[in-house]
Amino acid sequence: MRRRPWRFEGDPHGVLVIELYDDDAARLASRLQRLADDFKARSLGYAWPVFADAAMQDEVWYVRKSGLGLLMSKPGDRQTYDFVEDTAVDPTKLRDYIARFMQVLGEEGVSECSYYAHASVGCLHVKPVLNLKSAGDIARMHRIADRISSLALEFGGTMTGEHGDGILRSSWLAKMYGPRIIDAFRRIKTAFDPHNILNPGKIVDPLPMLENFRYGPAYRAETPLTVLDFSAHGGMAGLAEMCSGVGQCRQQLVGTMCPSYMATGDEQHTTRARANALRLALSNRDVLQGLEDPALEEVMDLCLSCKACKTECPTGVDMARLKAEWQHQCHERGGAPLRSRLIARVDRLAVWGSRFASLVNWLGASSIVRELMEEVIGFDARVPPPRFARETFRYWFARRPRAPRSPSRRVAYFVDTWTNYFTPQVGIAAVRVLESLGCEVIVPPAVCCGRPAISKGMLHHAKKLAEQNAAILRRLAEDGIPLVGTEPSCILTFSDEFPQLVRSARADRIAANAMLLETFLARQFPETIKSAAQSAASVLYHGHCHQKALVGTGDAMMLLKSACGDSATELNTGCCGMAGSFGHEKEHYEVAKAVGEQRLFPAVRNRDGAEIAVSGFSCRHQIAHHTDARPRHLIEIIADRLLPAGVSR
Repeated sequence: MRRRPWRFEGDPHGVLVIELYDDDAARLASRLQRLADDFKARSLGYAWPVFADAAMQDEVWYVRKSGLGLLMSKPGDRQTYDFVEDTAVDPTKLRDYIARFMQVLGEEGVSECSYYAHASVGCLHVKPVLNLKSAGDIARMHRIADRISSLALEFGGTMTGEHGDGILRSSWLAKMYGPRIIDAFRRIKTAFDPHNILNPGKIVDPLPMLENFRYGPAYRAETPLTVLDFSAHGGMAGLAEMCSGVGQCRQQLVGTMCPSYMATGDEQHTTRARANALRLALSNRDVLQGLEDPALEEVMDLCLSCKACKTECPTGVDMARLKAEWQHQCHERGGAPLRSRLIARVDRLAVWGSRFASLVNWLGASSIVRELMEEVIGFDARVPPPRFARETFRYWFARRPRAPRSPSRRVAYFVDTWTNYFTPQVGIAAVRVLESLGCEVIVPPAVCCGRPAISKGMLHHAKKLAEQNAAILRRLAEDGIPLVGTEPSCILTFSDEFPQLVRSARADRIAANAMLLETFLARQFPETIKSAAQSAASVLYHGHCHQKALVGTGDAMMLLKSACGDSATELNTGCCGMAGSFGHEKEHYEVAKAVGEQRLFPAVRNRDGAEIAVSGFSCRHQIAHHTDARPRHLIEIIADRLLPAGVSR
């Protein structure tokens, strides 16, 4: 589940949500408070929060909406299952019905279960926890379904109160409705579908409940030795099996997941399609023939590794991690393509590019050279390569004059490849702002974070870089010196993949110490920035996918609003489509463009003179390529407000 500003108080066994309506806001507030006070006086529950803010109410209902996935987000073979989760009885009988329901589960040896209900209409979603890879629990599931169907009849209720019957409940319909109604169902079905081609095996002449199992006692999954850490889920297959089929990855107008599905509308480009294909490839179902099956490559191809599924998917199916490991496994068997090897080592190539910046930039602007690169490497000629800076950030930092000062605290700035070689002005702005706030800035001699290598499945190379960084950054973490960065995909690699590549307490300390620069500033200096800020034109902010998935954009927006006031607004824009090298690749160019055209590019084109603030290097590059805007990094805009005179010089 993605980051939410609202959290439950304590660890409740149950939550009751009550919604009141009124035409008068003051009267509504009074009614809500009286209700909370009444519950408190009766000692009903232990926390009685009142949410009058519309945004906070949305957060509460988001939890309600995500309930199904959340209930199935526990790793392991024992999961909640919904085979009796749709019964409904007269609400006046609900209390006694629930008691009898629980008695049945107790007699069947079910010790864990979730209860999720529309209590006002008597509809009850009960999900027993079972292991459907076990023959014993499969038989138990059938017995429970049989007994609960009889219980629902006894209380004058129904097995299906809200959803469809499907394969799970169709086999109990004859018991529920009797032969006369079932025969009527059959005659209507035959009249409209004489050849039985529409939903066969459901409602009429139903398939047995215990057929067509996803798992079952014969199910087996391969557990390849992995570089990334899947131990919490029992391996790659375990994480893929977390997909419960909720289909939130099919959303279109909100969030970021899943960018390629939003662009194509094709089910095979959803997170759940990729998870299910990977599960089949790792299993003994003989549907896909291992990790190198061409069908698996087809569904994985358009995954942008945006990480949105890690937090927007209610069950947390981290497809970016799965894709990186899948690519690595394939490379181990058949070797990595040239383009992947080049991208994985872009930090080393950038050293030479910066040394001959003028020549390399001239060649990059040449249509002939770009067409040659498209032919040989596969980088689309339509996308101009990023331009190298003639003076790197590290060169500037090493030679800049330092004014004597007594810093209030020390902070380490992790300089990523993109900032150092392509946009040193971003790093310069970061240093100037930090120093203006009394910080001593340290720039450790770190190597590449490994993000490009991870994105292409070059995990042995990424692990080597991570181990080097662990040795370099160890002392900073031990001394409690914050490690900040301006490129979300790079600094957040330390939070996410770094502890998986270097599995040690030292790596965990470094990961906990790493954060985006805006997070550090928003936590340490919000009032200072607010008091020093100057009036400004409107600013529209687009968050990086990894940032939105792993830490959210709250700190960035707090910082922007501190510096710019109410003129700062966050865009509802999803993914830009560039995703590192994805938008540069010939076979992905059109999809990358379509991803951006979903929401981002139209919002930028309609900016009405507002400045576009974007933290991600690839996002800025994509926006500049497909629109007439020239977005800048968030910290550059903050620097302009705080230090208007020559901040980047």
